[in-house]
Amino acid sequence: MPELAISTTFVGYDDIIPYLPLFKEYGIRNIELRGYPPRIDYHDQAYLEKLKTGLKEHEMNVSSYHLPFHDRYLSSLDEKNRETAVATMLDSVKAALFLDVQCLILHPGGLFRNRKEREAGRSKSRASIKEVLRSSSESGIPLAMENMLPLRIGQDIDWLIGLRDEIDHEMLGICFDTSHANLLKKDLASLILKLGRRIINVHFSDNHGKKDEHLFPFYGTIKWEKVLSALKCSGFNRPWTLEIHQCDSIERMLAEALACHGKLMEIWEKA
Repeated sequence: MPELAISTTFVGYDDIIPYLPLFKEYGIRNIELRGYPPRIDYHDQAYLEKLKTGLKEHEMNVSSYHLPFHDRYLSSLDEKNRETAVATMLDSVKAALFLDVQCLILHPGGLFRNRKEREAGRSKSRASIKEVLRSSSESGIPLAMENMLPLRIGQDIDWLIGLRDEIDHEMLGICFDTSHANLLKKDLASLILKLGRRIINVHFSDNHGKKDEHLFPFYGTIKWEKVLSALKCSGFNRPWTLEIHQCDSIERMLAEALACHGKLMEIWEKA
């Protein structure tokens, strides 16, 4: 049965190491790291060694690792910016390998304003992803392209499927983000079934279909019974990553995460 994983997004830009004892106390064994400064300085070998020691000491598994994005995107039409984005990700892949990461998460690209920019951005994204995949596959780490928010390269599920099948590499898949997908005004279960076994990672969170709120499941409008049934039909069996963006108390957030996972598991078992 799928285990619970926690994205470390909710701690903001804090160092994750001091939170590891609390994760262990609450029985959290899988986490997704956000692999970019100041959360993780992948150039700082001393820090990486300290983090690796902490993860081992607290019996923590890095089920996924989110590669950098922000101001420079793989789809950038400025070639210098695109090359910088790729180089940043390649450095981050090295850090992920050192930390024994099980899956890498990648944003295919950024905003586009019109069809021309979208097509040009897709072409840049395709070339960039191939470069990152070459490094990640040589490192033995699967790479998952995340479905994006509206008006961003990667929002179109059919395009992601086409790109995955065009590249056709066993180490390349898709990370299905429920909050992003819910903004497309489409049936999530149908999207999941269309993606099928291409899904190698999931980000679970909820919203009300208007903005990317990243709420706990059951606090928005997503029909979780249908989502879980579709995931089960697709054969997904990796950890469910809760990607919650805000919390007023770490302890309350972790307790809520455990309760949420329990509720999701009840639905999963009946699906």
